Amino acid sequence: MKRFVLVLLCLLMLASSALATNRVADKANLFSPSDLSTISQLCDTISEQYDIDCVVATTNDSRGMSAGMYAADLVDYNGFKKDNVILVIAMDQRKYVAVTTGSCEYTLSDDRLEEIYDAMESSMKNGRYASAVKTALNRIERYLQMGPDKAALPHHGEAVTERIGKAAVYAVPVALIIGWIIAAVQKGKMNTMRRQEQAVNYTDGVRLNVSRDIYLYTTTVRRRIEQKSSSGGGGFTGSSGTHHGGGGSGRSF
Repeated sequence: MKRFVLVLLCLLMLASSALATNRVADKANLFSPSDLSTISQLCDTISEQYDIDCVVATTNDSRGMSAGMYAADLVDYNGFKKDNVILVIAMDQRKYVAVTTGSCEYTLSDDRLEEIYDAMESSMKNGRYASAVKTALNRIERYLQMGPDKAALPHHGEAVTERIGKAAVYAVPVALIIGWIIAAVQKGKMNTMRRQEQAVNYTDGVRLNVSRDIYLYTTTVRRRIEQKSSSGGGGFTGSSGTHHGGGGSGRSF
């Protein structure tokens, strides 16, 4: 009996291990056995080399969800690493889309994903789905080798802000000096008063019991300043609450 339990536990461990490393799900049956093997090997090689999960999935039923949200749920609810990229072909929508998570949001930015879609487009429209996926995986690996897209990094633009700050340090004193000169000139032009010998001459005709502030030609306009997202083009949040890059509307074929 103990031996049976041990064998059963070993089988369960092997099954769970196989499930955890299964990065390709061809539910739409788009790939031949040979292509499926090649695509699986490519996904495993990329995943192990860059310590991410590179996933490919096809479906005939995206459950009424957008292709991007469907892809996000697949990686969020199936135990994949927090750094991942998934490519989904949704045959029911005739769309293909890539969704990224974690560090892959910056390595596979929206601009780079669009280039991947462009490279896939011809094969997708001609029904060569396995070829399109292989092309995409090769491009994904190339971008991973290149590293993060600097334009998509959260702190992109700090150098510009720093330059503006330095310019302001020099500009403020200059502006103050110019303002002082203008004020002095204007004051000189307005100095037309003549001294009166008696104090009554200063108060004649003026009612001092009225206290009121009057503002002329003053208009206050308040505008809301929109805050831009710093995550690789904005992205979206999946149903699990996890933030993802890519997604969008994907590409039709």
